Amino acid sequence: MPYRYPQRHTLGAVAGSPPGCRCHSYSHGTGRLRSGPQKQRILNAANQQVSDQESQPVTAGRQHDILIVGGGAGGQATAASLLKRQPDLDIAIAEPNTEHYYQPGWTLVGGGVFNRKDTVRPMADVMHPDCHWYQAAVSHFEPEQRQLVLEDGERLGYRILIIARD
Repeated sequence: MPYRYPQRHTLGAVAGSPPGCRCHSYSHGTGRLRSGPQKQRILNAANQQVSDQESQPVTAGRQHDILIVGGGAGGQATAASLLKRQPDLDIAIAEPNTEHYYQPGWTLVGGGVFNRKDTVRPMADVMHPDCHWYQAAVSHFEPEQRQLVLEDGERLGYRILIIARD
């Protein structure tokens, strides 16, 4: 019997998640990858060959083990956490913005502890060096083919898709 995910999570998503459940890879905004069966399932899937690729050919120009949509704090932390555990993973992040805003710091801006400019950095400076950065927005998803299409028409294939958008 397949594992049934709880329906109360709020951040992130993994392709194939049941409706209403949006947090299988990222744990409640803590910046940590979930422990237990969800974490192990993500790590195992990244190392397995997709058995149904022959019945569902991927026509994407580029194929990645893990494709993260969103380069904010959640997407960056997820990529770094996965690469720390398995440095040989091929991880890509689709993020159109050139600047990274550290949104958790904005509460400290309101409290007078930080200046707003202290919460902004160039995206290239916070992107993990082993991640491939696609500086484009996603046009649409094609989960049956395990791919998505960027706004410029480029198709990206994946074995695991993680949505990390605010």
